[in-house]
Amino acid sequence: MILVLFDLDGTLVHTGGAGSRSMDRVFQERFGIRDASRHVQPDGKTDLQILRELYLRLVGNEDVERILPELGERYLYHLPEEVKRSVEMGTYRLLPGVRETLVWLRSLEDVVLGLATGNLEEGARIKLEPADLWKYFQGGGFGSDSEDRVQLLWAAVRKLSPEKEPDEVWIVGDTPRDIWAARRAGYRVAAVASGRYSMDTLSRFQPDLLLPTLESFQEIFSQRTVTA
Repeated sequence: MILVLFDLDGTLVHTGGAGSRSMDRVFQERFGIRDASRHVQPDGKTDLQILRELYLRLVGNEDVERILPELGERYLYHLPEEVKRSVEMGTYRLLPGVRETLVWLRSLEDVVLGLATGNLEEGARIKLEPADLWKYFQGGGFGSDSEDRVQLLWAAVRKLSPEKEPDEVWIVGDTPRDIWAARRAGYRVAAVASGRYSMDTLSRFQPDLLLPTLESFQEIFSQRTVTA
């Protein structure tokens, strides 16, 4: 049995900046700060980690633990509208090969399919529903489990398949942080260059698999899991 855990943004879908716009609205309404999201690099970070960084950088270091849950709640409040806006603008898109890969994996008796994403769990559902992808996953690890990406990977495994050996767990993501976290957690990792990072950049972090898109995932993953 193999557990395959997918990152979300840049791996499964592009949401056309819906998450960043939602965070911008939080800081505009709460603190009068415009375009807050431009002050942080979000790739591979968890939602609460990003909100924490923005608060500490733009507001101050007092009361961050008290106010962080409120910021998360307001982010989730704005996210459905911003995702809908991206869909209407045509900037929300399903990435190549994603649906075919998920359909194939779900058809396999020896595969458990889940998420490993820095999105809050409700945020992940909101982002995946326009593409009708939420139904493919049995659960997973989310930014609501931990701000730390390694911890959320462990949380996903505990929830979905705690008996799994480390070499039976695969992480699929599109950033160097996904690769780094998988290595720290002790799992295998497939990197896909469907986000902001090129094949050359991702190759420097030495993932077990490196793909331009998920269109080639089925063939290459089958060969790798059989021979590994």
